[in-house]
Amino acid sequence: MAGWRQPLLDAELMRATDRWAIEDRGIPSLELMERAGAGLARLTEVVAPAGRVLVMCGKGNNGGDGLVAARLLRARGREVDVQLVGESADLQVTRAPTSIGSPVRRAHA
Repeated sequence: MAGWRQPLLDAELMRATDRWAIEDRGIPSLELMERAGAGLARLTEVVAPAGRVLVMCGKGNNGGDGLVAARLLRARGREVDVQLVGESADLQVTRAPTSIGSPVRRAHA
């Protein structure tokens, strides 16, 4: 694999990394979510500096990361649509991020 390419963490390793950060390093899970969402928002601004943004959110904490990114992008003046994959009642975020400013829609198969 080329030196600049790195494989993504699979779900099990990501959960272990989150557990390490929370339990061993004392970083609150909500702070991890805010950091991840902020990183995604920054990357979005680099990769797609203008135009409407669609954020697809699954259930679980990664869905919370997407909601944070959507909130931050909207706060910076971007037009953002959020689509939930699954039912909103199934979201497993540790704590719901601050309001993102408009409705979240459920994606249909």
